[in-house]
Amino acid sequence: MEKYVDFHSHSKYSDGKLTVSQLISKAIENNVNYFSITDHDSIQSTNDIKEYKVNKQINLINGIELSTYINFNNREVLLHLLCYDFDNTSEKLQNEIKRYKHILLINNQQFIKKITTSIKVIPECIFRDYDYYSYKLPTTQIYEILSANCYDKEFIETFINRIKVYIPTYEEYELNIKTAIELINDIGGISILAHPNQIKMDESEKDKMIIDLKRLGLMGIETYHSSFIKSDFERYRLLALKNNLLQSVGSDYHYDTICDNIIIGHGINNNLCQTNCSLKEYILKRRKKNDWGLFEKILWKWKSKYNWHWLFWR
Repeated sequence: MEKYVDFHSHSKYSDGKLTVSQLISKAIENNVNYFSITDHDSIQSTNDIKEYKVNKQINLINGIELSTYINFNNREVLLHLLCYDFDNTSEKLQNEIKRYKHILLINNQQFIKKITTSIKVIPECIFRDYDYYSYKLPTTQIYEILSANCYDKEFIETFINRIKVYIPTYEEYELNIKTAIELINDIGGISILAHPNQIKMDESEKDKMIIDLKRLGLMGIETYHSSFIKSDFERYRLLALKNNLLQSVGSDYHYDTICDNIIIGHGINNNLCQTNCSLKEYILKRRKKNDWGLFEKILWKWKSKYNWHWLFWR
């Protein structure tokens, strides 16, 4: 049976609905043997996956999806930057995540304050269950809270329409793309541009921007994504090959829904189902190199300690 790769998914730690354990179980169920959970601006999942790293059924790669922006042709463009196989204990990374969380906290506090002063009757469950550090939009959070507390659909829709005007702007939330790529390099990670088809600019501009990003240190792009149509797969695969960029595969799974039908490892209507990609090969190659480097260090220590001059040393 073929085994697939999927380097893009989300858990409850950002805007997904499943726990890390549930996501991993689904991945194994779907014959995925290389898998990454890439929560938005959060590395909580990287702590949870530690207990699964010895699981022979699946190989888990540290992942995160950073919210970034670039000033290109005199306008600000929002980009999502995936990062893989990094040091999740890095102080620089921890500080950046704290910055993201602080902005979420401030904006969510302001949002709740505004709706409290503007709407007379607010269900108590909102105050009780609202997560001020959540990446989810306030309207999404509140919809889920009200649904979980059995409010009828008409009430929920009316309430959501009333609070839409108070959604925060989250100013200065996104990280400059140059700073983000430098951060990823500093923590030993691999930078991959997420779902390039969703970037809001024309194709010729996008090609130029990706070349500029490579000069800044970008290592690859997603060449297989659930949202791709047939022409996207060929276009981004050729773009990656032309510019010597790593290729990645990502379902971008969040949770089971009827509207998008995304399946981990398979995408939509099996439009992914990739058994390999150059990102996977790159990770395996550098891990093998790192393992040999560690082995050499151990041998050197023993050689020095016991004066083993006869020990072969390459």
